[in-house]
Amino acid sequence: MAPYPQPCFYFRPVATCWIWKRSAFTRRVQRWCNGFPAISSAWSVERGVLGLASFLQIAPKIYPDDFRLLSQPHIDAPFITTAAYLPVVPADERESFEQLQEEWHGYIGFRIRDYQRGQPLTRGKQDHHFPILMFEPRTVVSLGMLGRDLSTCKDIETVLQRAIDTAATTIAFGDKESCIKNLVALKPVYHGRQPPNQVSERKQGIKGFVKLDLDSRRLLQLESGKHLQVKLEAEFAESPLVEWNSDDTSSQSAIFKVFSDVRLLSGVFNDQLRLRITKTIEWSGMQYMLLFLSAAIGLMFTLFIHRFSLPIVNVCESPSCIGKRSSRRSIIRPGRWREQTRNSKCCIGMPLNIRRPLNIQCAGQRRPTVPNPSFWQICPTNCVPLCMRFSASRPSVRRSGKQQREKNCLVISPIFMRVASVC
Repeated sequence: MAPYPQPCFYFRPVATCWIWKRSAFTRRVQRWCNGFPAISSAWSVERGVLGLASFLQIAPKIYPDDFRLLSQPHIDAPFITTAAYLPVVPADERESFEQLQEEWHGYIGFRIRDYQRGQPLTRGKQDHHFPILMFEPRTVVSLGMLGRDLSTCKDIETVLQRAIDTAATTIAFGDKESCIKNLVALKPVYHGRQPPNQVSERKQGIKGFVKLDLDSRRLLQLESGKHLQVKLEAEFAESPLVEWNSDDTSSQSAIFKVFSDVRLLSGVFNDQLRLRITKTIEWSGMQYMLLFLSAAIGLMFTLFIHRFSLPIVNVCESPSCIGKRSSRRSIIRPGRWREQTRNSKCCIGMPLNIRRPLNIQCAGQRRPTVPNPSFWQICPTNCVPLCMRFSASRPSVRRSGKQQREKNCLVISPIFMRVASVC
């Protein structure tokens, strides 16, 4: 049975181009991540959060002016929008806490409110509250966040609990429908100079949170080249935090996104952040031509291999069927092999393109004349397919007034036949 065309030859030029683009993309991502400015920027945020938390842990009483002086160097960064302090307020101390803020800070009518809707909370629904008490910079928008309880935001309830248990800076995020619209860094603050060692002690000794709102698009913004998408993700996230495109890639030029690589932002935010870099392949007019040209060359190469990998049959013509071979030789290259199963017999056939009747002799036994020998069939159960002798009766020839018939014998020796594998 002859081999069939191998599709790998057809796709080999395209695959070679694909591998080359993939290796180039990997090298580019490696160089880009080595000099990624967001790592140093995020590291400065991490140090800023730690500095604020350290001060709030040891300070017996916190004033807005002190918080402004400590947070001012950090909010000057372009990717930090606001810095806030959220103390923990037990439910039974809520009323006294609200009155105390009117006396200490002059927050007239201060109330703990729902984080998303901004309405005052119904008493008795929660055991602890985390209202926004201090924030920088003070703008009209940030003033509206005063007193909003972060614990009412159900989207980050597990994030708050994770931050309390680990005592590490934890990333919170949300989408357009959640109460957290962007990237948020939360650092828990405990009573005492150092966080407790046990998880149970941390839950009892929690003092509040330092909260930083980050503009993730500004954090990721850099010269990254054309058709490169950068997604900022969290290890525990089900979806990316944000996706930033280096340019506005149109749907016509960008056929598909094929290459992707994930790199961790090590050393910042408790190793929770990672970057997913995706490359969009753009095929211009010239690249289209090269793609189709390589595919056409691959197809021609496949057909060439298929043509010359078929069985080769030697054909010798002799004037009689005695077996004497003449000098005239030819080669038959069959177009294809076919397998047939008749009466539990395995047969192999191939076209001969001989347009005259043939008398077949197989293993010394004469078989019926084949009127149209356009298909040569070998049944290994009856014939030995090593050397077949075909007697071809030529048309009558008049010699000396007598009609005689000449016999011509075709001795066909298959030199490439896999009968055993077929049967």
